Amino acid sequence: VGFVRLSENQVQSRFIKTNIPKGALHVLQEGFKGTLDHNSTIDLFGTTTDKSYWQYIYLTEPDIILQTRKSALPQLKRALDQGFVLAPHRLQPIPHETDFFGLVDQHKIVPNTGNFSLLLNLDS
Repeated sequence: VGFVRLSENQVQSRFIKTNIPKGALHVLQEGFKGTLDHNSTIDLFGTTTDKSYWQYIYLTEPDIILQTRKSALPQLKRALDQGFVLAPHRLQPIPHETDFFGLVDQHKIVPNTGNFSLLLNLDS
């Protein structure tokens, strides 16, 4: 895992004053073109492999963590090699009626009826 600090001119765009994704892609391009300074190149790519080692970049929000089994990495790489795009997603907890007892404001939760009553308990 590496990071490079971005300057203000790298993150400014026509419509957004601080456009972090634009800056991140700009620095990646500079890194792969070899136009970054030596320390930033090391911060971005590390010292154990040449930058040509990197085939894919995982670009996401700073608060999303990639969590996967090591055994799944070959399948992920195979999907990328076939041209698929792998996009991270957030697990969003949704309040369910069984999570609350005596809640007056019922319209803000999923009711415990119909298909919504068929829950799989993941706690073990």
